[in-house]
Amino acid sequence: MAELLGASSSKKRRAGEEGEGFEAAAAAAAAAEEEDRISALPEDLRLRILALLPLNSAIRMGALSTRWRALWARRWPAPSSLDLHIRAGDDPEEMLRSLECRGRRRLDRFSLTIYPFMSNLHPHVTDLQRFLDYAVACGVEDLHIDAADHFVSMVSTFTVPLDCSRLARLFVRHAGRLTFGSCSGAFPALEVVHLRSVGSVDISRLLWACPRLKSLCLRGCDCDCDCEGVIDLAPAGAHLRSLTVVECNWITHIDASRASGLRSFRFSSARDPTYSIASTAPLEDLYISLRGENCNPIRHWIQALPSLDNLRVLTVCSIALWRVYVLDRFGSATSLTKLSYLPSLRELQLVMLEMDIANLAYTYVCLLPVLPVSPAGEALCSAPIKQPRYLRGQFLGGDRGR
Repeated sequence: MAELLGASSSKKRRAGEEGEGFEAAAAAAAAAEEEDRISALPEDLRLRILALLPLNSAIRMGALSTRWRALWARRWPAPSSLDLHIRAGDDPEEMLRSLECRGRRRLDRFSLTIYPFMSNLHPHVTDLQRFLDYAVACGVEDLHIDAADHFVSMVSTFTVPLDCSRLARLFVRHAGRLTFGSCSGAFPALEVVHLRSVGSVDISRLLWACPRLKSLCLRGCDCDCDCEGVIDLAPAGAHLRSLTVVECNWITHIDASRASGLRSFRFSSARDPTYSIASTAPLEDLYISLRGENCNPIRHWIQALPSLDNLRVLTVCSIALWRVYVLDRFGSATSLTKLSYLPSLRELQLVMLEMDIANLAYTYVCLLPVLPVSPAGEALCSAPIKQPRYLRGQFLGGDRGR
């Protein structure tokens, strides 16, 4: 009898424990339902979680809560980069309709390339602007436009809307005209601007609209400035790190006096414009290519340079070396002091526009005082350098006294 009573009491205890366990589980489930942290995650994070699961598991996740239901159908994110190519025979209107079906989902990169057309059926300029408007509406960060077709590049006009606060990099090639809004600071995130073969661009508005501009590259562009031929980089200030101006022969002066953080200055022109660079700019990369006939501004070109103690890469053309030689031999040698001491130089590049003995002679004479005091010249100057005889003769004007 006692055994029966003991068994009955043990069953009651187990039943009570199981009941308590069920109650605890129910209470935990209720608490979890009240505080469902995983379902409270943003939709982007929940989509990323589903993207890591097999399809069957992703579908079963819909049983967690209403916020997960049917979310598996969108677990594959839309491409964040679009590269569109308009060729002969393509219908831009059809492409625009397909973009509208995609919706206004975010874009990290958008690229539009217009290839040469073999007929007179060129795309309308308004259609091209609609592509740009769509990219801006999707919050694009990296924007590329290349109108390789000659006719389109001549007549096309692109206007960058003011509501593209996420735009960080802008690359435009072969465009007739590029305009920007007149609002100051309209593009707070824009840091890199590369323009090539743009027929007309208001560079002053661009600079005022980009207060955080770090890299500016102009190649073969015709810019509209407030002052004729003057580029004022004051709006970029100390943010500007790299400046490249190539084949923009309309320029008469480049004002970078406030670009105290400038590290790369690359310039090439058939004319000899003047420029001013902040004296505290830590230049590390310097590229100079001059092809004009007037050699008077070469003295200003050297004197306007900041201290070159940090210069690591120097690229100079043979004509510039010839002018330096003429200035050193027949002008004022004191203006060459900045080129006579380059302690951090690691790489020297020569752009030889003509390969003749005279050019090689100019190279030798102009770089002779520079190389021994820079690491780039250690290999060349490990032994005493003796000036070749032909450098003293007809090639360097040895008949004239120094």
